[in-house]
Amino acid sequence: AAAWPGRSPDWIRGVNSLSVRARPPSARGRLAGASAFVRRYPWHLDWMIGSEMKKAKVTGLSIAIVDDQKIVWAKGYGFADTAGVPATPDTLYRVGSISKLLTATEVMREVDHGNIALDGTLASRLPDFSIRSRFTDAKPITVRALLAHHSGLPSDYLKGMWTTSPVDLATLQNLLHEESLATAPQSEYKYSNLDYSLLGRLIEIRSSEPFALTIRRDLLEPLGMTKSSFAPAAQSAAAMAKGYTEGKQVPAIELRDSPAGSLVSNTTDLARFISFVLADGCTANGKQLLQPSTLHAMFTPQFPELPLDFGHNIGLGWMIDGVRAPGLGPIAWHTGKYPGYFSALMIAPEHKLGVVILTNGQAAQGFAVQVGSKALQLALAAKLGIPVPAAGEPAAAPPGIDMPSAQLAEYAGDYVVFGQLSPITSNGKHLTVEAMGKSVNLIPVGPATFVPKVPVAGLFNIPLSGMSVRFSAVGDRQFAVLDGLPQPFPFERVPHSTIPPAWIQRLGTYRADADDTFDFQNVHLGVESGMLVLRSQVSSKTWGVNNVAARLAIMPISNDEAIIVGAGDGEGGVIRAIQQGNGNKDALFYSGYLFSRSEH
Repeated sequence: AAAWPGRSPDWIRGVNSLSVRARPPSARGRLAGASAFVRRYPWHLDWMIGSEMKKAKVTGLSIAIVDDQKIVWAKGYGFADTAGVPATPDTLYRVGSISKLLTATEVMREVDHGNIALDGTLASRLPDFSIRSRFTDAKPITVRALLAHHSGLPSDYLKGMWTTSPVDLATLQNLLHEESLATAPQSEYKYSNLDYSLLGRLIEIRSSEPFALTIRRDLLEPLGMTKSSFAPAAQSAAAMAKGYTEGKQVPAIELRDSPAGSLVSNTTDLARFISFVLADGCTANGKQLLQPSTLHAMFTPQFPELPLDFGHNIGLGWMIDGVRAPGLGPIAWHTGKYPGYFSALMIAPEHKLGVVILTNGQAAQGFAVQVGSKALQLALAAKLGIPVPAAGEPAAAPPGIDMPSAQLAEYAGDYVVFGQLSPITSNGKHLTVEAMGKSVNLIPVGPATFVPKVPVAGLFNIPLSGMSVRFSAVGDRQFAVLDGLPQPFPFERVPHSTIPPAWIQRLGTYRADADDTFDFQNVHLGVESGMLVLRSQVSSKTWGVNNVAARLAIMPISNDEAIIVGAGDGEGGVIRAIQQGNGNKDALFYSGYLFSRSEH
C-alpha cells in the first residue's frame, strides 16, 4: 500500500508505561506451571497455525513459547525448503526488524557502561556526519531519538538498500551527506531503518570493529545465541530456510542496513533473548549484562504527547502497545519483514511469558501476531491453572448521525493515504475515500468522528471492525487519523498552493537509474487539480511486485526542494532538483536515485 514496495510499518499505540517486573504467581499458578501447556493446549495451536499457513500459503513456520527461563513448547511446521527440508525450532530464518531489539539492547549496554550517552547528540558521536536540513532552531538528533524513531531522518535511503553487494555502514553514513531530513528531530514518530543503521555505526566507532563482530562478541555469545549472526557465514546461509512469496522462492539478497534487519536466528536462540529480558537483564549463567533500571527504560514511552504522534507511544526499540489479549496485561513486541520472510516476537512481562514466531513466507504478516497472542493466552491459562480468557464480543459500531452537508464538505479534499494521493469526497450525507483501488464510505458518528464502512452491491455498508477516522488539525496541517489498528495512521491533507515557476518548468517525463531492488518506469511530473503530482510505475523482483502504480503529492518549499506530502510511518521525504550535465538540465534526486529529464 505504501508508495515504495517493501515498507511494512510496525504498529503500536500509546500506554503510560510498561515494566518488566513480574508480579509473583499465585500458589495455584506455581503448582500448575506453564509446563502444563504441553499437556493441555498444543492441539489448539496446531490447528490454528496449520489453518492460517494453508490460507496464506506460507511455506514454513517455527515457534517457541517461553515461561521465564524455560522453553515450554517449541515446534516447526511445513518446510524450510520445499525440496523436502522440514522446519524445526532450530531452523535459521531472516528475522528482519526483530534485529532492532538486539541492536537497541547493545546500545543500552553501552549506555550502562557510560560509553554512549542516551541524550547525547549524534553530532558529538559522529562528528563527520551531516545531512541537509530545512529546519531552523530544531532540536538535535540524539541517541534516544534514534532508538525511538524520532530522529527526523528519512525512513530509508532506498538506493542500494537491498543488494547482493551492500556497502558498509561508513559508506552509508557518507551517502547521507546529500540526503535531507524528512521531519524536524524530536517532533514526530517516523519509523526509520536509517536510525538503526546509524546506531550500528555508533557501536562501530566505539569498538573500532565492524558492528556484526562487536554485537556477536558482546551480546549474542553472552546470551548463548550461538547460532545467530548479523553477518551469517556462507555455510549458515546455505543452511537457512529459503524465503518464499506465494509458494515461489525469493532470490537471496542482502540488506545494507544490517543493524536494522539483517539478523539470522532461530526460535531457540531468540527464546534465550526473551528469557534474558524476563530476567531483568541477567543471562542464564547469572551475569548481569544489562542493569534492570536500564532495561525498564526500554519499555517506557519516549517523547510522549507530541501532537503529531496522535497518541502513539514507543519505547526504546520495543513496541509497547497496540497488541492486546485478555488477561495478559501490557504486551511488548516487534515484528520483522525481510523479502520472503516474516517474524514476530512478543512478551507479556507481567506474567513472564514470551513467544517468538519465525516464518519463511511474507504472507505470515497477516496472522503471526494473532497466533502469538493466542499462544500467550494459552500459556497463561496453563501457568495459572485457569480457563483461557474470553475475548469478549467486539464493540458494535456507533449509530450514524446526520451531519450538515457544509460540515462534511469541510473535510473533503485530497489526502495522502498509506503514501498514495487519494481523494475524500462528500455526497452530502457521508464521505467516501478512494484508496488502494477500493471505495470506503465514512459514516459520521460524532462531530469529527467517522466509522469506515465498505459498500456492498450498492445496497448496504459493512463496518470495518473496531476502526474509526477522526479529523484533526495540528497547526496549519490537517489530518484524517485512522484509529483501531495497532497504531494511529495520520493521513495528511494536501494543501493547495501556487506552484513556483521553477517547478512548472520541470514538468515532464523522467527516467531513473535502476539498481538491484527497484525499477521505476513511466515517471512523470505533472499538475493535477492544481497540485504537483509525481506518477510512476514501480517494479521489484526483491519484493515480488510488478508495475505498481505510485501517485505522490509534491509540495514545493523552495525553487529547488519539494516535500513528498505524507505524515507518519514510512512516508514523506524530500525531492531535490539538481543541475545535470552542463548545468542546463534539471534532474530530480530522491533517496539516492537520480531521475533524469527525458528528451522525449
